[in-house]
Amino acid sequence: MELFNPALEKNTTFVHPAYFIISGFTGIPDIKYYYVFLFFVYIVSVLGNTTVMTVICLDHNLRTPKYIAVFNMAFVDLIGSSALVPKVLDIFFLDHFYIPYNDCLTFMFFCYTCLSMQSFNLVSLSYDRMIAIIFPLHYQVKVTHRFMFSLIIHVVARCGVDWFRRVPSSRRIQRLLTTVLLQTVHTPKSKVPLFILLN
Repeated sequence: MELFNPALEKNTTFVHPAYFIISGFTGIPDIKYYYVFLFFVYIVSVLGNTTVMTVICLDHNLRTPKYIAVFNMAFVDLIGSSALVPKVLDIFFLDHFYIPYNDCLTFMFFCYTCLSMQSFNLVSLSYDRMIAIIFPLHYQVKVTHRFMFSLIIHVVARCGVDWFRRVPSSRRIQRLLTTVLLQTVHTPKSKVPLFILLN
């Protein structure tokens, strides 16, 4: 159990805030136009990634290992943009600046995992192209469907374990949150600490 949370075997108490106040983009003139533009970019991203995935599923000629990686990259991009953009629009465009601690960790999990998976997907696509260029006659033997699926499963497992191993149970982050918690000013009515995540 020490792999995931080393503090479980010791008598350690972690204090975390109830919520964060995010005030990152306030005070910038005409910032609402940026959010409208971001919404249209999100719609184009969703439509484009859905189209790529649909074409790969429907066309039997595209059922090669390379297009399995392209499908996975479109899927991860769709999940990542769907995790990031609606929450950013909710926070800043609709003025919901409070985000609970658990929601913030969930939001960070999806953003971090999808960003890491996109990088690893580019690595797997570059490996596919490298094998196709260096060993063109051995390409069908070296890069198979089974190899590409195992590579994708390894990427997903690596990114998920990396998150659960480093981010939430990190002593450094917990110490930072505890230090910030002890240095904040409590509001007189609710006695809830206020945090400013972005300035």
